[in-house]
Amino acid sequence: MRADINFLFEMGTLRHVRRTWNQFGGLSMANDAEHTFRVAVLAWLIAEREGVDVNQVLKMAIVHDITEIRTGDVNMVSRLYVVRKEEEAIKDQTEGVAMQDEMRALWRGGGEGK
Repeated sequence: MRADINFLFEMGTLRHVRRTWNQFGGLSMANDAEHTFRVAVLAWLIAEREGVDVNQVLKMAIVHDITEIRTGDVNMVSRLYVVRKEEEAIKDQTEGVAMQDEMRALWRGGGEGK
């Protein structure tokens, strides 16, 4: 239970991670939490249109950037030069969390991990 509570607290900090794309357009961009919400809504709509498992797609959308809480948002140019330890981040973030296996598998783009 303690891991679940710590995980929920950490997920709340996603709103403090700024998106880095303003470097290219000079535009004020959303934080990662706003981005994740928008991705989830877009994913839901597309999943409905395509007739696929909405539940699975929404879970994937929710977890797709959670490692950025620990690694930061790195744009495509910066990724050429920066090494992020995302596998370590997802492992550490979800250790002991009730749905750790499923979250790790979904983050990797796989199935439910069960």
